[in-house]
Amino acid sequence: MDFPILVEHPTFGDHRGNFCASPISMMSDTRLDKNWVQVNTSISVDPFTLRGLHFQNHPFQQTKYMKPIWGSILNFVICVDKKRPDFGKVYSFNIDVNHAVLIPRGFANGVLTLERNTIIQYFVDNSFSKEHDQSLKWDSHPEIKNIVNQFTSLPIISEKDENGFLWDELISGKKEIVV
Repeated sequence: MDFPILVEHPTFGDHRGNFCASPISMMSDTRLDKNWVQVNTSISVDPFTLRGLHFQNHPFQQTKYMKPIWGSILNFVICVDKKRPDFGKVYSFNIDVNHAVLIPRGFANGVLTLERNTIIQYFVDNSFSKEHDQSLKWDSHPEIKNIVNQFTSLPIISEKDENGFLWDELISGKKEIVV
């Protein structure tokens, strides 16, 4: 059973900027050795931009390997797979350019940028499917709301994420998901 993990991912910098290699085959750690099918880049101009909590239903679930290439982020994930013993468990990571996080399938992922012009690159092991895409409203889970509120009470958020389903809907069975 996979759990979210923080990964050391050195970035080298000097007066010109920085450089970081992101190997496609990460066989030094078998947890990272996936069939990565897509690389996404997210740019957030303002600090305290919140993206998530996102995941995809079966058969388009995704493992994500997320790394800031400029700036820093708070990454928070929650297990949404009711079959797992850690269902509902929240994991959070402060991630800078020297670290990355691996988020397994069955977890909803959220990001809060902590600096201006934050750039995040992330690998996924399955294609995006709009029909299977899900958004769990970040502030509907008290622990995640408390984590985010340590940084801001008014994150910048998309309409899609503002209208995500509620954690209580998942707990009560009003919202069914297939992970």
